[in-house]
Amino acid sequence: MQKTRIHQILFFIFILPEGRSSVMSNYLNVGGNIGEPVILPCAKQKKNSMYGTNRCWYLNNNPVYCWSSPVVSKFGSRLSINGSCNLALKDLEIEDSGLYAYVSSEGYVGQVNLTVTEGTQMPVPSIQGIRGRSVLLPCLSINNGGGTTFEKANCWYHEHRDIHCFSGTSSSFNRFTSRLKDSNDQNMILSELQKTDEGLFTCYHSSLNYGQVKLTVKDVAVSKPVISRNPDMRLIKAGTPITLTCHSENGSWPISYSWYKLNPQTKSYKLFQSSQESLSFHPAEVPSAGNYKCVATNKANGATTAESTTTELIVQSPITNISIQVLPKQLFVFEGQAVVLRCQVRNGSEPISWTWYRIGEVSGEKTIVGHEQELMLTVTTHSGDYACKAQNEYSGKNITLESTTVTVHIVPRAKEYAIATAGLCFSLFILAGAFVIGVWIWKRRSPDSTASQMPPRKDVSMPKKDSAAADNHHSRTPYERQKARENPIKNQYQDVQEGFYCPLSIENQVEEDIYDDLT
Repeated sequence: MQKTRIHQILFFIFILPEGRSSVMSNYLNVGGNIGEPVILPCAKQKKNSMYGTNRCWYLNNNPVYCWSSPVVSKFGSRLSINGSCNLALKDLEIEDSGLYAYVSSEGYVGQVNLTVTEGTQMPVPSIQGIRGRSVLLPCLSINNGGGTTFEKANCWYHEHRDIHCFSGTSSSFNRFTSRLKDSNDQNMILSELQKTDEGLFTCYHSSLNYGQVKLTVKDVAVSKPVISRNPDMRLIKAGTPITLTCHSENGSWPISYSWYKLNPQTKSYKLFQSSQESLSFHPAEVPSAGNYKCVATNKANGATTAESTTTELIVQSPITNISIQVLPKQLFVFEGQAVVLRCQVRNGSEPISWTWYRIGEVSGEKTIVGHEQELMLTVTTHSGDYACKAQNEYSGKNITLESTTVTVHIVPRAKEYAIATAGLCFSLFILAGAFVIGVWIWKRRSPDSTASQMPPRKDVSMPKKDSAAADNHHSRTPYERQKARENPIKNQYQDVQEGFYCPLSIENQVEEDIYDDLT
C-alpha cells in the first residue's frame, strides 16, 4: 500500500427536501481508518443558526480552519483544504472523531459526522436516499492503482453508463439529466429519487483516480412538519399580506399538507385548507387571526401522518363603529323576562375590553355596572338608560370608543295591578254588550222589519186585468219597470190603481173585511 494512496470509508445519509436542493437537511456520516487520510465535503445543508463566522470549518462548535484568519487547533499541519472548500485530514486519530461543520459565505452550513476506527477493509461507500427527496453524490476520488476503466474522463457514471460530464460532453444516458445539478468540487445533487435510481455511481477522472458510492432508496414516514412565516412576524397589522408554509424535513415524497384552525367556541380544530403547502392571506384581516396547525401525510408502508405544533397569528386592527344591540326588540318587557344588551364594534382586533354604564335620570352621572360584552337585565329596578365603552390596542396606542345611550323599560307583572286589570276587562265587556244592542235596534228599525209587522192579507182570487191594463203594464219601458221594482210601496199603489184587489177597497169589501174606523 503506497503512502500516496488515499483510503476512505464513507457511510452516510444525506437528504434534501424536494424543491430546496440548495438547502439540505441532516448531516453526512463519514468513516475513516486510523493513520489514513480522509476528505470531508463542504456541502451546504441548511441555513446557519448556530455558527457565528462564515467561511470556516468547525469541530464540535470550535473553529479549526477559517479563510479570513488563521486558527490554532490541535490538527497543526495535518489539516488542509482540498479543492475549493473540502477539508482534508491525514494521519487520522481516534480523537479526530466528532461533528464537523462548514459555514459558507452565503451563511449556509453543512455538517459531517466523522467516525475513526481501526478497520482495514475498503468497502464501497454507500448513501441511503429517500424516495422523492434529493441526495448529494460526493466526488471524492481515490487512487486505486488501476482496475476500473471508463470511456470518458471527468464524468459521472451510473453503473457503466455516463450520466454527466464536467467537460460539457453530451451524455448518452438522459434519464438523470433533468434531475442532476452541479454542487461544488464536482459533487452532484440528484433530486426526485426513485427506486430505479439505486446502484453504483462512479466519479471517474482516470483509472488511477476515481471514487465510487452505492446508492439505496427507501420509503420513510413523514417527519413532524414545521411552520414558517413570510414575513416572519407573529403580530401584523390588518391589510398586511402574510404566508404560512408547512414543511417536513424528512419523509418520502409526495407529501400532502392540510391546515386546521382552532374554533374558539368548541375548542377544537376544524379543517381550514387542504392539499396546500402554503396558507396565504393577501391581505390578512381580523378574521384571519387565530391558532393554526398543519398536518403532513405521505405513504410509506401505508399512510402516515405527522402534526405540527400550533402557531398563533395575531392581526391588529383599531376598533370602529360601536353600537348596542337590544334583544328582544320591543318597547318594554315584563319583569322576569330578560333584556340582553350587547356591545359590538364593526372592526377591531382582540383583546377588546368592555365597560357598561348606567346613567342617572337626574344627575346624568355614569355608574359602572359590568365589564362583559353582554349585559342582562331582568327586574324593574334595572329600567333606565345605558351606554357601553370598548377599548383595544393598535400600534402601541389605546383606542377607545363610547356608544350612544339606550333606554330599557321593565314593567311589573299584572298581579300587582289586579284592580286595574279587572276594570279593563269590565270595560271591554260593556263595550261588547253595547255593540250587540246597537246592532239589534238597527235591525228592528230597518224597512224589512216594518214590512214584516203588517197583517197578512186575505188570499182572494185576483180579478183578471183587462187587455188595456195589461197592455199598459207591458208598455212600460225597462227603466220604468226597474224603478217600480226599486220602490215596492209605489209599485203597490200603482197596482191598486190598475185594478188589483185591495181589501180596503169600497167596491170589494165583504163582511170579514170590515175594520174599526180609526178616525
